[in-house]
Amino acid sequence: MTLKLGCVAVLNRTPEQIEENVPFSKMRQLEQKFFKHHKAFQHVPAEYLGCDQLIKRLVSIQQARIRSMLPGILDDLKNQIQKKKTELKNMPQAVTSEMECWTLYNNLIKRYRDLIYARVHGVYDNDMQLEMKEPTRGSSALSSGLNTTQATTDAFDDRIAFQLHKQHKAFAEEISHSFSKFFTSDYQKYVLQLLEENAGVTLPNFSSFSIIERLYHHEHRNFHEPCEELVESSVTYLKEVLIKLLNQIFDKKAAYKNDMIHKLTDIIFRALDESEEYCKGDINKMLHIEKRVFTLDHYYIDTVNKIKTEIQQYIENKKRKYDSYII
Repeated sequence: MTLKLGCVAVLNRTPEQIEENVPFSKMRQLEQKFFKHHKAFQHVPAEYLGCDQLIKRLVSIQQARIRSMLPGILDDLKNQIQKKKTELKNMPQAVTSEMECWTLYNNLIKRYRDLIYARVHGVYDNDMQLEMKEPTRGSSALSSGLNTTQATTDAFDDRIAFQLHKQHKAFAEEISHSFSKFFTSDYQKYVLQLLEENAGVTLPNFSSFSIIERLYHHEHRNFHEPCEELVESSVTYLKEVLIKLLNQIFDKKAAYKNDMIHKLTDIIFRALDESEEYCKGDINKMLHIEKRVFTLDHYYIDTVNKIKTEIQQYIENKKRKYDSYII
């Protein structure tokens, strides 16, 4: 058998000696006599026999193991101590009173508001940098000549002003594309059809007001869906970016972070959902008002105010005449 640590023979107590509780010192004397007079151990070197040699062997093994393992253990302990000191240094101060908790909360909310205010007004951590590149084949110089370090197509970055501007621009384009193509032959045929349908209810060479109203309502009905999509996309983006900014102001290792973010997230979502409902209600009101065709005329309000003024003057003049008649 191959024994990596070597071997040492020792003499164990017999069951009778165990019952008699023979002491260890006497067993060592008996062991020396046993190895000295037993024929099987006459040619075995002394360093392989007895408890004394076993103790020496174990001590030498222990010393070698300590020399090989202790430096690495000490280095690991030093690294762990340094790591814990760094973690302890980065940990926020403990909150021990309600006043400290309230102060900490107010500071966090102030930082959160300032961060949102900066993003809304175009103040970002890293300014957009442009890198000139050679135009590639199959693409225009305008689209391939500029490469931004921040992805401008990212719908959920923290550039709030820029992203809302992109959404409004896309909304304006969608609204402009929702109108009918007025100068096409199909649209002309549609208008002629309406004129033909109303030929019997109008005077010759005078178009019916219902034709204008029907043409207008045909365009008006296309506005509702893009408006609601704009509100929904804006709310979705704001939910994403506000939670992202909320996570930035909290210390990552703060014990209160998860609970507070969870509660503030509920408040933010509730406020945005309420705002979404208000916006959709206002959109429905405005679209309902815009069903009245002539409210689009920029002279409409002036005409209304003029008529109101004339009526008011008429009432005042009539009142003066009545008063003079009484006198």
